Amino acid sequence: MDGLNAKNGMQGRARMDAISGQAALTSRADAAACVVCAVAEEAPWSLLDRRRRTRQGPAACPSTKARARYGRGPGKVNRMERTLVETENLKKAYITGAGALEVLHGVDFRLDEGEFAAVMGPSGSGKSTFMNILGCLDTATSGSYRLLGEPVSKLSQDELASRRNRLLGFVFQGYNLLPKSDLLENVSLPLLYARVPSAERRKRAMAELEKVGLDAFAHRLPGQVSGGQQQRAAVARALVGKPALLLADEPTGNLDSQTSDEIMALFIGLNDAGTSIIIVTHEPDVAACAKRLVRFHDGLLVEDGPVAERRSLWCSRPCSWRPSAPWGPTAWGPCSPRWAWWSEWARSS
Repeated sequence: MDGLNAKNGMQGRARMDAISGQAALTSRADAAACVVCAVAEEAPWSLLDRRRRTRQGPAACPSTKARARYGRGPGKVNRMERTLVETENLKKAYITGAGALEVLHGVDFRLDEGEFAAVMGPSGSGKSTFMNILGCLDTATSGSYRLLGEPVSKLSQDELASRRNRLLGFVFQGYNLLPKSDLLENVSLPLLYARVPSAERRKRAMAELEKVGLDAFAHRLPGQVSGGQQQRAAVARALVGKPALLLADEPTGNLDSQTSDEIMALFIGLNDAGTSIIIVTHEPDVAACAKRLVRFHDGLLVEDGPVAERRSLWCSRPCSWRPSAPWGPTAWGPCSPRWAWWSEWARSS
């Protein structure tokens, strides 16, 4: 009897070992993915916590989410991406003296979490109108638009304002900064409308300014910094509320080519860290930084697919996220070349 109990006990332990073994991380690439994911989620894990999560396997590690998105590596799982925006047969018409002018003719579009899409088209093609509808700044004449699964057409004006404040971040060509308020006050403005306490507003706004390399300019007025710095401040303002989707309308239109590359490197880093982005642009070089190209012509969506040759831009500006040992004080984050290297290495492993 004792021998039988011992045998059953050994079999039970073997089954438990097999079950835990299925969930264990079995390669150096998976361990590295844990580190990359920690940076992406901005979760400053301690070394002990990282080891604990590694032992618990892919199911307990957020890197499973990143691996599932790109569909590679042993940590791959079957999961559906969350749909952020979805339109069906979307139409928009304006009433003019000559009658109704239809600028969108039945647009079907969907954007999932983590995507980076560039919208292109000639002037008058309807791309800006489409962006305004996605941003809840305008309403469609007919068709449906769902934001995180919620029908936007059924929302009141106050509810639309609440969705814009909580779920959407905006970056405009003209920066739209308040000229008599410093950069810190400009960045914290969305939190004021969200009724966040003053101390928390300043803390979060300074954290976003630090991420875009403007913490040293926090108390300068917009007129006292360059155009590129103003646009980086506008990006920080768009991100301070932690939106689900970032909408950028010609963000490089007023910038020179070098500064434009810096801004687009920032967008690439943000998307690599998990931010969903839609950018409207006339410039092919800017559109090539995205992962997906959407083209409008005469109010119709005529092209929607992956970017053929994506540009790689790395920003050497240090980021504010600094992990603990064993990496030391080296700066890591969405706008760091080290971050881009780790991201690419983890995805291809």
